[in-house]
Order: sequence, then C-alpha cells, then structure tokens
Amino acid sequence: MAIVDEAFEALVESGCEEGAVDLVLAAMAGAEQLETVLDGGAAVRTQVAAPEPEVSPPSVYLSDITVSGFRGVGPESTIGFTPGPGLTVVVGRNGSGKSSFSDALEVALTGESFRWKGKPAEWKNGWRNLHNPDDARVVARFQSEGLPGPTTVECTWPDGSTKVEDATTWAQHHGQTRTDLDGLGWSTPLALYRPLLSYSELGLVASSPSSLFDALSGVLGLEEMTSAAETIRQARLTRERLDREAKDTLKDRILPALENLDDQRARDCCDALSGRSWDLDRVGAIVTGGGPAPNPELGVLANLDLPEPDRVRDVVTTLRHSASALEEVEATDSAQARRLVDLLAAALDHHDRHDQTPCPVCGTGTLDTTWADRTRSQVAALTEQARRFDHATAAVTQALDEARNLIRPPSIPTVDGVDTTRLAALTSDLAALPDTPAEAADHIESRHPDLWAEAERVRSQAAQAFSAAEEAWRPLATEVAQWVEGARAAVVARDQVAILKKAEAAAKDAGAVLRSKRFEPIASKAVKLWESLRLQSNVELTSVGLSGDGTRRRVDLDVRVDGTDGAALGVVSQGEVNCLALSLFFPRATLPGSPFRFLVIDDPVQAMDPARVDGLARVFAQIATDRQVIVFTHDDRLPESLRRLGLAHTSKEVTRRPGSVVAVRDTIDPVNQYFKDAWAVAMDEQLADGVAERVVPGICRLGIEAAFTERARRDLLARGETHVATEDAIGQASTLTQIAALALFGNASEGGRVLPHLDGVDRQFANVFRDCNEGSHRGFRGPLKELVNTARALAGRVRQ
Repeated sequence: MAIVDEAFEALVESGCEEGAVDLVLAAMAGAEQLETVLDGGAAVRTQVAAPEPEVSPPSVYLSDITVSGFRGVGPESTIGFTPGPGLTVVVGRNGSGKSSFSDALEVALTGESFRWKGKPAEWKNGWRNLHNPDDARVVARFQSEGLPGPTTVECTWPDGSTKVEDATTWAQHHGQTRTDLDGLGWSTPLALYRPLLSYSELGLVASSPSSLFDALSGVLGLEEMTSAAETIRQARLTRERLDREAKDTLKDRILPALENLDDQRARDCCDALSGRSWDLDRVGAIVTGGGPAPNPELGVLANLDLPEPDRVRDVVTTLRHSASALEEVEATDSAQARRLVDLLAAALDHHDRHDQTPCPVCGTGTLDTTWADRTRSQVAALTEQARRFDHATAAVTQALDEARNLIRPPSIPTVDGVDTTRLAALTSDLAALPDTPAEAADHIESRHPDLWAEAERVRSQAAQAFSAAEEAWRPLATEVAQWVEGARAAVVARDQVAILKKAEAAAKDAGAVLRSKRFEPIASKAVKLWESLRLQSNVELTSVGLSGDGTRRRVDLDVRVDGTDGAALGVVSQGEVNCLALSLFFPRATLPGSPFRFLVIDDPVQAMDPARVDGLARVFAQIATDRQVIVFTHDDRLPESLRRLGLAHTSKEVTRRPGSVVAVRDTIDPVNQYFKDAWAVAMDEQLADGVAERVVPGICRLGIEAAFTERARRDLLARGETHVATEDAIGQASTLTQIAALALFGNASEGGRVLPHLDGVDRQFANVFRDCNEGSHRGFRGPLKELVNTARALAGRVRQ
C-alpha cells in the first residue's frame, strides 16, 4: 500500500475532520499543493504522484582496506577480506592500529568519524600519522553485485591539511568513469542503513536519544509524512507570524500615530480599528481618498466666501447711482405726485371702510361716492405722473437689498491655530448697513478693504494649516494603506490557523501510527537479539518504540527487571547498554533495502561479562550466515568464545612495529581451521583404531570444499554474477567435484575436467582430491599426516 493510502486510512480511522484530512494529503504532495487547497483549490483525494523510482545500487561486499599516513598507520598497509557472507574477527591490542582501518573506512564512506563528533579541535586535527604525515590516503575496494572487477573508493588529502573534511574522495566501478559516492548511489543508503558501528556510537542509546531516533526512523520510508507535518507547521507558523506582525504593527505604530494626529480621517481610522474585528474596507477607503477632510472647519476657512473687491465696487457704484437718481427726482412733480397718490389712496381706503363720512382732514366736506369717483380718476392721473419717482425708489431698494445680500456675514468656525476674532468683528460691522444708499455706499466702501485683507490672512493661515495637516496625513496614510494590504492577508491567515493546527496534529498522529506499524518488525527483531545477548542478565527488554517529535523525539526501551517494569537506561550496565545498541543496530543495517552486505563493528565487547560475550559470538555467527560481518576488537574473549563454541569465523591479527609499521596476518580462518582440526585428530593417539582413518579424510574434504567454495564465490561475483545467482549456483553444487568444477571452470556440470586439471597442475593434488573424496566414505589407509599436509597445500593453491 502506498504511503498516501496508508496515511488516508490512518487519518480516517482517527476521526480527523475532512478539512484537516485534505490539508494533510495536500501537504504530502508539497507546500505548493497545500497552499492551493488553503486558497480554495481542489482537495487531493487520490494517489499523490510518486517521484520517479530511484535505481537501487547493486549489493556490495568489502574486499579490502588500504591505509597510509592515517592515525596509527604509517607506511601503506592493507587488510583483506573474503567478499561474501562470513564472520571475520580482527584482533589487536590497543595502539596496534586495528581501529585505524575501521576509522579510515568510515571517513572514506561518510566523510567523518563518529569518534571525533563533538570533540575539541585537538581531537579532530591530530589524525595524520606522525611517521608518514605526507602520504595520507585511504583506499577501500568492494565487490559489487553484477559488476566485473572491484568497486574502488579512494580518499586523499592536500599536503599539510589537518582537517578530515578537506579530503578529496572519488569512487569508481571497474572499467567505468570516476564519480563520487552519490554517483554510485551510496550516499542515501549509507545514511539510512549505515553498515558501520564504532564504539563511540554504542553510547547513542544513552547519550543521544534524538540521534538514535533519527537513525532508526530514517529507514521506515515515512519521509512524506514527516515532511507533510513540517510543511503544515511552516504554513501555520507563517500565518501566525503574519497575524502577529499585523497586530504588533497596529499596536506599536499605526494606532499611536493615528491617535497623535489631529485629523478627522485619523480619528475615523482609529474608530474602524479599535474593535476585535477590523473594518479594513472602511480604513482602506479613508486612506485612499474616500474619507472626510482632515478638519472640515479648516476647509471652510481656507475657502471662505466673501465679496471680492470688484463686486463690492460694483454694488457701491449702484448704491451711489440710485441715491443720485432719487435725489434728482425728489424735487420734481413726480415726487409730489407720489406723495399725493399715497395720501388720496389712504382717503379712499377710509371711504371704503366708512361710507358718507366727513373728511377727517378738513372736516367740512363729505367723503361720498361722488368724491370717491372723482378722487380715483385723480389718483390714476397722479400715479402716471409719479412713475419716475417710483422707478428711482425701486432702484434704491434693489441696490440696498443687493448690498445687504452681498455683505451678509458668513459662518466663521473657530479652529485651533487660526485667529478669526477680528474677521468675525469686521464681518459683523460690515453687515450693519445704513438704510440710505449714500450712507450704505460709504459704509461698505470704508470697511470692506480691512475685511478683505483680514479674510485673506485667515484664508492663508487656514490653507497653511490644511496643507500641514495633509503633509502630516499623507505618509501616515501610505503606511496605513500598506498595513491594510498585509492585514487583509493576516485576517485570512488567522482564519486558517485553526484548521492548520488540526491538520498538523493529525499528520503527527497518523505518522506515529504508521511509524509504529512499520517499526514493529525492527522492534521485534531487536527484542529477539536482546534475548540472545542478555545471557544471565535479569533485564528483559519487552518492547522498543519510537515516540515524540521535534526536540522531544526519542527511542522508548521498555524493560522488566525481575518481573518489575523499569526504565532501561536507569537499570542496565554499560555492557548491557552496548548490547542494546547492537540489538538496535543489526535490524536496521540488515534491512532488505540496504545494498551493503557487509557490517563493520569496532570494539563491541568492552564492558561485557563473559556470558554475554558468548551470546554476542552466537549473534555474530547467526548474522554472518547471509552477511559479511567484520568485527575489530582488542579483547581476546570474542575470538576465544568463537573457537570454544565451534562457530565458523576468520581471525586476523594486527600488530604495530616502530615507525607505525602496521602488519596484518591471518591467524585462523574456516579453511585452515579444518586442517588444524584434521591434524589434531591425526595426532591423537588416544583414538580407537580406524577412527582417525575415517575422520581425517572427511575433515580434509571439508577444508578442500571450503576452499573451492570461497574461490567459486569470489570468481563468480568478480565475473559480474548477482549474489543471488552466486549463492544458488553454490547451493546446487551438491558434491565436492561439482563445487570444484564451479570454482575452476565456472560450471558445476564440468566435473569430468576436475581431476585432469588438478593432475596437470600437480599430480599429488589430483590424488589427494580423490583420496579425501573417497576416504570420507571408506577410510584412508595411507599416512594421515601427509594427507593433511597435501590437502592443505591444495586448498592454499585453490585460494590463491
């Protein structure tokens, strides 16, 4: 099942809400897809597109390590291994240079050494050998599955460099172009499966639980889940930061600046931003020109509407003209006619109210109908005669009305910073207009210039104040507008934080579920290995788990001590800590996905009691049935335990002579062990008659068969055969002759060529081959010592 399908299943089973599920699945496809879903795009409900599968590098065994000028090794020295399954123990006292080989391999493959991690510079920079400092070089050769010839990794340093990381490393499959470890496809597997375990790394269990967590969880293939949780976390943090920055900017800069500005627009913005919910549309409209003036009263004063001098002059001229015209007509009959018309009109009104009444003026006549008719005719004639006077008085009235309208005092607001006292007094004084046109003209003409000058001063002062307010507002408005743009995004982000928190928690929970599920086989194997390693220990490892995240990630080791639950690191000894580390190392390093068929372990025996060493020997031998296990140790107890328990292994010894001359020699290997055992039986005089004659040929036959098997495996792999094909071919060669034919000719069916070939090399080789093959069934009647020596010589020749 694909990881996205497993994740979806875990999310649904957890009861996670639909929106959070969509976000987790989107995050598994990447940050861009997560943002798309957050922005309202389509949810990811199908298989996330998987990356192109990487081509797995071929499986490899270690052939040899050559070191010069590095740590304890001066002149060049090489340690060789049989590239195939099996256990090799490299023994050497402290200071012999044995660990220099394992450290050199670690540096060549990883670019660093765990031995120096976290140590002062003095530890890291003293790696050059004192006796050969100018020729620092590491060469490791491997046998890669399916490729003819060796795969080489070489590491060199510039002259005088004291930094390990200054190394130049190249890698090359035989006959192919030089590349680096990435080019071989090894970098990622080395980080995931790390086939190297130094003594310093054994302490990770106790000293660095997070590093141990990373090492074990890295092989589970949950990078997409881990990445999804981190992608969601980053999305959440980004949005929380946007919201926080918007709030902090508002509180620390925007609101204080608005509150300190005497401007109606600023006050309106404060009002729109003072609640829990920001009215960003209103603020946006205000700062982009849709708000009121900074101070309406300032606007009134800056644009104060008063009669302009030209208009005033026109009105004054009209007043004087109307006064002059009225004065001219006053002494004419037209004026007298108007007065008589007004008098007679009053008398007619009295008559209309009181018919046949005595005249109230003279008292002698009677105001009767005859009088009224005659008077109306007279009024009509006089009205025509008074028309010129009426025109003159109408012009005066109109001129005065126009003047009053012109000088009507405007509303003058009171504004801080602008003195309008004198202007108000002048406008009031000007508005007190006399009733006669001549006096009105003089009144206006004498007062308007001062009023106009004062108005100009007030207008200018108000305009300056208005301009100053605009200058103060404009940069703040720009800043507020920019803040509004970010605040809109912050509001959207704030609304998304809640669902992102749910998605983040759901991703972590689903990741933990999948992690436990995928880690279970590793944990189960680790518990079984501990059972093999904990001989005579009262500490029972009940479970291994990975928990936590971030800085709280750790490996949980649940133990039971004499039936009581306890914390592993609080009850185990240092030797038991080492065993725990090995129990966790092997399941990870031997996962099927690892291309590295070799495991290199440095000094695992320290602090272990003898019984536990026996358990360790058995575990090494068990793992070595399908892996190449190479153990470096200064402790003789491991090889002694292997010999005593009769466990197949190869033993090498590293010694150091003056001048950092390091030598490596074989002390025991499976082939030679057979002949040592055969010799011991041949020399045993306590055996019953006939026993040695039947046993010794069989043991020698096993030694010859082991030599041919080693040769067949080496040559088939070197020819480019896969490990699977090689082991199948060896397994199908069921007789000594067939395995010899496979080793000599590459074909087990060529058995008929074996004896002639051996006879051509040395007749005694053909004879001993036949004697051991047949003597294992019916016994050997010749000299047993000679049989053992000749069989050993044949095996040596085969292995060359």
